[in-house]
Amino acid sequence: ELITGVADLVKTDKAVLVLIDKKKGFFTPMIPYYGFKEEEIKEISSEQTFIMNLYSESTRRALIFGSEKIIDNGIFKKLKGVGNMLVFWLRRKEELTGFLLLLRENRQGSFTEEDVRLLSIMGNNFAVALDNALLYRDLQEQMKKLKEAQEQLIQAAKLAAIGELAANVAHEINNPLTTILGYSELLREEEDMESVKRDLAIIESESLRARDIVKQLLEFSRRRKLELSEMDVVDTIEEVLKLVAANLKESRIKVVKEYLELPPIIADRNQLKQVFLNIMNNAIQAMPDGGTLTIRTEQFNGHVYVSFSDTGTGISDEVAQRIFEPFFTTKKEKGTGLGLPISYRIIQEHGGRIDVRSSEGRGTMFRIMLPVRRPF
Repeated sequence: ELITGVADLVKTDKAVLVLIDKKKGFFTPMIPYYGFKEEEIKEISSEQTFIMNLYSESTRRALIFGSEKIIDNGIFKKLKGVGNMLVFWLRRKEELTGFLLLLRENRQGSFTEEDVRLLSIMGNNFAVALDNALLYRDLQEQMKKLKEAQEQLIQAAKLAAIGELAANVAHEINNPLTTILGYSELLREEEDMESVKRDLAIIESESLRARDIVKQLLEFSRRRKLELSEMDVVDTIEEVLKLVAANLKESRIKVVKEYLELPPIIADRNQLKQVFLNIMNNAIQAMPDGGTLTIRTEQFNGHVYVSFSDTGTGISDEVAQRIFEPFFTTKKEKGTGLGLPISYRIIQEHGGRIDVRSSEGRGTMFRIMLPVRRPF
């Protein structure tokens, strides 16, 4: 709008505002420009030395050229069909920050001191435009640097995560493999068939544990596409309760259901079943001597909430802060530390949130929030 206003004010055929950065040594023609072709703008940008010399020779005054002078002046003679030219220097705190280049065809007549006076009146507008342009350019540079720094941090974090992952995988798989190798050695010396059977049972159990670790690791690393469909959350919870019914009974755990009416949601039913199963299994393991598992559903502000509260041993604040980290587990013998991180990722992929609240000796609550309609 500013450059168009200038063109209308002084009746020019072509106009461009050019920023100058003397420290970095480049010109930046501002977009939009008026009447110029792109190749002409490139010509102007390439003649930095010539234009700076022109500024020095002009004693900082605006320059007016007629057709006879344009022919002898550097790049300007490359600008076809131009009969008259005005270069209006722009300064900020006595420092050259840019210039206005205006061109007229012969039929329009020469530029005059009156044109220079009109441009001087608009000086404040040019100053504001330049300040905004410089701020924008600096912001772009800072954003570029920030992006580069972020990419470096992300890469460093990835490398650290890969290193930690490799160490944890080696540690987790090494435990059952050590047991397998130890009992394999014992088998060579066993003569009693009962002892052999007992050793084989341990080998089988540890082999299955190693398989489960690898299986969960693959599950954690895979990015499966969500198979979305309309589903009923309470029906899905009930399906999972049937799967763990025997374990609940064996551990003498009472289930309290506080189901408030929910709308159907758009989600991946099988993946949410996995989340609910992971959380219920955690609750069962936290109450080896019996207790109560309370499952509550509710809806609020376009979201459904599902909470699982147990009366088990609870966890410390330190453990709660790390509970969704891959391979972090308090179950030294049985846990792989991948169930909850997998659950966390699944809920995130659904556009939801999962958090944990716990007190040592008083129990733990996992709360899941899911959008009624997943944002696409």
